[in-house]
Amino acid sequence: MTFIHPYLLGGLLLAGIPVLLHLIMRQKPRKLTFPAFRFLKQKQRINQRKLRLQHLLLLALRVIVIAALCLALARPRVFSQRFSMSERPVSAVLIFDTSASMGYLVGGQSRLDEARKRARELLQEMGTDSRVAILDSGDPDKPLLRPKSEAEGRIEGLRIRPGSFALNGALEDTFRLLQEEAGGENAPPRLLYVFSDRTRASWEQKVARATLPEGVQAVFVDVGAEAPRDQAIDKVEVVPQVVAPGRRFEVRVTVRATNAEHVNSVSCQVGDELPERRDVQLTKDAPQEMVVFERTAPTPPADAREDVPIPIAVKLGAADALAFNNARHATLVVRRPRKSLAIIDDPPANFTWRRTIVAARRFSCEVKNAEEAEKLRPEELAEHKLICLFHVKRLPDGHWKKLADYVRAGGGLAVVPGGSEMTAADVAAFNKQATAGLLPASLGKLRDTPDDKPAYWGEFRSDNPVTEPFARWARSGDYDFTRPEWRPFARRYWEVEPVKPGAQTFANYVDGANRPALVARELGKGRVLQFTTPLDTRLMQEDGPYWTNYWQDDSSFGVVLIDLASLYLGGESALPDWLRFECGRVPTVPLPATARGPFTLRGPELVEAEAQLEAPKDGARLAVLQARAPGNYLVLDAKDRSVVGFSLVVPARESDLDRVPAEEIESVLGPGAILRVERAIGLREALQATRPPPVELLPLLMMALVLVLAFEGLLANKFYRRSGAPPPAEAQGAAP
Repeated sequence: MTFIHPYLLGGLLLAGIPVLLHLIMRQKPRKLTFPAFRFLKQKQRINQRKLRLQHLLLLALRVIVIAALCLALARPRVFSQRFSMSERPVSAVLIFDTSASMGYLVGGQSRLDEARKRARELLQEMGTDSRVAILDSGDPDKPLLRPKSEAEGRIEGLRIRPGSFALNGALEDTFRLLQEEAGGENAPPRLLYVFSDRTRASWEQKVARATLPEGVQAVFVDVGAEAPRDQAIDKVEVVPQVVAPGRRFEVRVTVRATNAEHVNSVSCQVGDELPERRDVQLTKDAPQEMVVFERTAPTPPADAREDVPIPIAVKLGAADALAFNNARHATLVVRRPRKSLAIIDDPPANFTWRRTIVAARRFSCEVKNAEEAEKLRPEELAEHKLICLFHVKRLPDGHWKKLADYVRAGGGLAVVPGGSEMTAADVAAFNKQATAGLLPASLGKLRDTPDDKPAYWGEFRSDNPVTEPFARWARSGDYDFTRPEWRPFARRYWEVEPVKPGAQTFANYVDGANRPALVARELGKGRVLQFTTPLDTRLMQEDGPYWTNYWQDDSSFGVVLIDLASLYLGGESALPDWLRFECGRVPTVPLPATARGPFTLRGPELVEAEAQLEAPKDGARLAVLQARAPGNYLVLDAKDRSVVGFSLVVPARESDLDRVPAEEIESVLGPGAILRVERAIGLREALQATRPPPVELLPLLMMALVLVLAFEGLLANKFYRRSGAPPPAEAQGAAP
């Protein structure tokens, strides 16, 4: 209870005035002479006792009147004790949001600095014997109650940790800890304080809802900005991520603004080259824009490894209140052409397969006929990442066996059948390998279609890496192979029967029977892809139409099909899973088989002791525990050559500054749990503002004062009237 005018409580000293008046105005009993003195003495004693009781009652009432008047003028108020600690021991858990958005600056102070400041205010109000648990959203450890003195050091050591988990993901362990602290009436109060900017990344919607234990008081201290303004590099894509030296690639940068309207610039730096800069203007009507940088892959040094990682850094020209998303990083891999082998009966100077492979610069292409290829040893075949049987009529059984072993060891085999030059014996020998399990389908007969009704490819499928890019391009733009007049088709093709199990149909002809156009299978660690028509420009007959339109009218379909097939068989169709990692995860990168340690790490915020890496025992993948800050990293071998590179980026969700609805938080922590703290007031005052309105006792005291005054006046009139009345006539006559 508090008083608005506590100095008026000094008026309570006036309560002694009635006592003084009582002593001064005390009436003495009247003396009467009666014959029967004995009876008068008895009457005197009765009168004295009665007068004493009457005066004591009036004295008490008058003291109460003065005390009630003083209390009423002091205006006492009664408060709730919900958040009052009064420097007594408590059991408290303090959870801090350390996600990247807590770095947002207001008045030169980050949101994490503000949270630390408010937490220090809170600790000052706690008793010395309090036990406090400090939980960091970037630390997966369970909370543990420790002495208050240790908590102060933990709070000072808090730092921004990109990739932090959602705060409500830690509430289950926190609630369990506070539940274990429940005790009897003398147990210390149990408190939970959550310090956060209340952005979307800090509170996950899909996390299972925990139940706040009974008796625990929870407060969500909101230190976030009410209407944050931010410009961010939302996403950086490198297309393609693996490219041959001298080939073109794109860096696609998505820039986004939140509550901001500004002209800014974006720079892109590839490796050690000079950065390229572009202007970008974001408005409230157009808060997002994509900027595309077209660059040429550099040529690595002659002594470089097959794969050379190239760091890419993209930055905004002007900084703002949230610094972490003003820069973003990516990694490009420049890959030297890998060796491939094309086996063909009569090698022409520049046939379609070789011409496409060489033009794409992903593979070199060695050409041999069947007889020359048969002489290659298994280790010589293994040097080639990709082998193509191009229009080969027949191979010896021994060579088929070497090809099967090559595929099982991880190689890629493309099989392009010939045409009408294949005899029945050639087809039977071919189908023998399908039965043996190497080829995905056996050949049937050559099927001819009417000239006006060729077998068109069906809709490009998205469930395999060869046709998925066609499907994506068909949805996103106008390409020649998506136009009705250039849809890919075949007028003559092999009817094939996929071998079960293991065979997958990647594409079909739409000619009524829905026959396969492209069949694949995986064997061991490798892959086999089988076409159903020759991939050249042969004619159906002299001066007649072509077998396919893959190469006609400047169509790009044949070139793109061979390129995608080579990527699939060479193991390069899938995006590498080791070029980019999100903060909060331990990067695990593959090491080339020829790489030799000791290895060193180069990257941001690394001390010298952290630069040394231990080679993995299995020699396959390296866990880089030292990489924690966002940026580009390179792993170097003993000769200081780049072995592998990767980028560490802040999750995009931490750039989302939208506020979590209060209902989501209060459904877990209780109604009214969110406490909005302004910079101008302290946490103590803010907590007091959340208490229920104080109960004013002035009306009650005034009502009591009126009642006491009325009762006192009634009794006083009655008592004094009796004591001052003249004596009866009988008594006067009896007097001497």
